[in-house]
Amino acid sequence: GNAMSFSVMGITPAQLNAGYYIVLPSHMLKLTVLDIFFRVNSAQVGAVTDVRLSTDEATPVDIFTVLQANATSGVKLAPEAANMSLGAGFAVALQQGAGIILKKTGSDATGAFTLDLILTISAK
Repeated sequence: GNAMSFSVMGITPAQLNAGYYIVLPSHMLKLTVLDIFFRVNSAQVGAVTDVRLSTDEATPVDIFTVLQANATSGVKLAPEAANMSLGAGFAVALQQGAGIILKKTGSDATGAFTLDLILTISAK
C-alpha cells in the first residue's frame, strides 16, 4: 500500500467537542495508522476525561488516548511517549471504510488551547 501524511493544525475546543474528522468515512480503503505526532498549544485541555483518536464505527476502535492531566500546554507526544496510551487500532488495518476522528470523552473541553495532529497512514 501507499503511505500518506495527514496534518491538521489548530484544532479548537469547539471542534474537539464536536468530534473532528481526520479521515472521512465511506472510502473503500483499509487504513493503518503507522505513526502519530500530537501537540497541545497555548493552554492545557480542561474538563475532559481524555482526548482520543478513534474510528467512527458504532463500536469505536481507539488508536490512541491522552488523559486530560497529560494534555498540558506545550506537550508533544508520539507513540513511544509514556503519556500516550496506544489502543487496539494502532498499527493494524482498520475496518474498510471507517472514518478516523479526534474526540473527547467526559465533559466538554475548556481552555484556550489548540491541538495539532500529524498522522502517517498506509492505505490498501
